[in-house]
Amino acid sequence: MKANRYKSFRLKIILRLLLITTVIVLIIYFITRPYYYFTVGELLLLVIALIIELIHFIEKGHRQINQMLESLKERDFSLKFNPVEEGKVFRGQARILTQLVQSYRDIRIEKEMHYQFLNLIVNQLNYGIICFDADGKVSLSNKSIKKLCGLNEIVHISSLNRIDKNLSNEIELLKTGEEKLISVFKDGEFFKYSISCNEIRLLDSRYKLVALHNLHSTLQEHELDSHKKLIRILTHEIMNSVTPILSLSESMNENLKDESGNVKELNDISKQDAEDLILGYEAIEIRSRALMRFVNDFRSLTRLPEPKIEAVQVENLLRNIISLYRAEIDEKGIKLSVYISPDIETILVDRVMLEQVLINMIKNSIEALDNTFKPEITIDSLLVENSIAIVITDNGKGISSENLEKVFIPFFSTKKDGSGIGLSLSQHLIHLLGGTIGVKSIQGLKTSFSVRFPI
Repeated sequence: MKANRYKSFRLKIILRLLLITTVIVLIIYFITRPYYYFTVGELLLLVIALIIELIHFIEKGHRQINQMLESLKERDFSLKFNPVEEGKVFRGQARILTQLVQSYRDIRIEKEMHYQFLNLIVNQLNYGIICFDADGKVSLSNKSIKKLCGLNEIVHISSLNRIDKNLSNEIELLKTGEEKLISVFKDGEFFKYSISCNEIRLLDSRYKLVALHNLHSTLQEHELDSHKKLIRILTHEIMNSVTPILSLSESMNENLKDESGNVKELNDISKQDAEDLILGYEAIEIRSRALMRFVNDFRSLTRLPEPKIEAVQVENLLRNIISLYRAEIDEKGIKLSVYISPDIETILVDRVMLEQVLINMIKNSIEALDNTFKPEITIDSLLVENSIAIVITDNGKGISSENLEKVFIPFFSTKKDGSGIGLSLSQHLIHLLGGTIGVKSIQGLKTSFSVRFPI
């Protein structure tokens, strides 16, 4: 079919050329004859007209194809071409180009749908998202970031300075994968934000994708939740002391009064009542001292000294702490393994504070290994994700998932005689040192406590 189309096109060209040749032969014939000047002139005009028509005939298809190619170049997909229209040339090419235009149109529609879908998802996020190029020109921003800036559209990264005057500079200086906490004073109130950055490359251009999280409401929720848990524990501990004191006081008060409610004379108090009174006073003293100790423990959480940061040798630090428990570890038959990465020599911390935390962690591990077959403790000092991590793991009974989230709550303890202060205090100390503390546990298998400090 395509061969027939091209054969027809060539035949039309040949017929036109034959016609032009015939007219030229006639011109030559008549130019040698006198008195045929007007005829020769008319034939010349006819030749010119035929040549013009031939050129127009040949270029007609090219013009339409060029027009379609130009529309593709300009991304105009509205042009349509009917390849079966009479007088059209290069119909096969025109049909292919028409299909190509339709394919581009479909791709463009699909791309637009994906873009709108992406915008819909991004705008549903409850934190700010902004993407910009090396010149600071913004290519993507969602509703959250626009609301923070108080703008309908964000064209340049400098618009973020409406949130904070230095915010755009801080964002531009962020490295890929880096996360930073900032405080912003807005509308007479301080807000905390977490900003994180990732770099992406599209074709020959580099873009930064920045996420801006408002931590204010999240922190408030966590603080309220922590306060509720703390108040619940405080209430429980105080009531444990106050209730028996109140009960004993009422009982002692009854022993000191007669049936009519009058105070007994000293001689009227029986020996049994006197002994009961003494026992009552002793019990009140014990519970009062326990309550005082509880208050002092609580006070220790709120009166922490400022850390004295210095370069501490990790190997020396761990060796000194282990020496404190070496006798107990050997006595209980605990296998102790210690690994210190050769890449770690020193760590910038307050030595006393970190020692207190690690001592508490090792002590907890030793206690968790009671009645454990082949007890074992491993202490690892590693480089993990741009931070120095010290991990203490034991193969003891583990911590239940229910208790795992409570271990850092003040006064929470699973031990019978535990104060519940150790891990909570450790968390405060590590926070003061600029680090993080965490716990992982598989009940009946192992428990790992870790502290991390950024390098």
